[in-house]
Amino acid sequence: MYFGSGKRKGKSAYKIVDVSNKRSKSTVNLPSLPISSKEEEVCEAAADDDTTGVSDWSGDEDTEEATLSTPYQQRKERLSKNWQALRMTLLQSSLRMEGFIHHKCVESDCDRDAITRCRDCSFGSYYCMECCNRLHQTKHHFHQPEVKKDGVWYLHTVPNRTLFNESHVCSFMYTRDITVVDEKGCHHEVKLVCCTCQSVSECFLWHGLWPATPVEPTLAFTVTLMEFALALMMECQVSIFDLMKALEFSVNPLLKVFLLPLITGLSGSGNSV
Repeated sequence: MYFGSGKRKGKSAYKIVDVSNKRSKSTVNLPSLPISSKEEEVCEAAADDDTTGVSDWSGDEDTEEATLSTPYQQRKERLSKNWQALRMTLLQSSLRMEGFIHHKCVESDCDRDAITRCRDCSFGSYYCMECCNRLHQTKHHFHQPEVKKDGVWYLHTVPNRTLFNESHVCSFMYTRDITVVDEKGCHHEVKLVCCTCQSVSECFLWHGLWPATPVEPTLAFTVTLMEFALALMMECQVSIFDLMKALEFSVNPLLKVFLLPLITGLSGSGNSV
């Protein structure tokens, strides 16, 4: 901030200019002081010089400073441009992967044609029907393999999926049908081998499952899902209802994004007619 002499006659007027904002200026009138004609001429000349200096400023410096981005903004803009340049390539590769299939089963001891895949095993896991059923009946009980029919991938239901605790063998054993919900929100219909020397809930826990009810449960959740729900509640304050809605969306996002709004809109228009 600096002071400059004013142009008004008979009063000692001064201009106050704020350097931080050169567009704003104000005039403060001080009490009148007797001055001679010669001093008055000198003040007027000095005022003209100050006015010329201020009027020559066009504000280009502030404009240039405003257009310059901060280093953080420059990094973000550069990152966005890099993603934009790569987006179409990734989209085309993703579409090619959906239509791609190995000619032979990836199992080393099998030379049959591959007609199924399992993205839960890995993105390169393509199997024949026999190897797919064998692997997912004995080990990967909660994977969701797919089978290709008429150029479209459909979910494949693996028959006779059975959970059996090999570390506990009892003479009185029986099987029961249960439904398991995994951390992806998928439902699996499997058979659980139970025994009379343990409760059903204990049999659930031996397979990494948490029963939905303490007595005679038929629905179970994976321990991984329960741990994930605990983390969301403790860290993000997410309710169980919101978690279930998120799992429902992850199972079938197209149904939530496209079909349900369409159905809601149609039903709303039908009610208004």
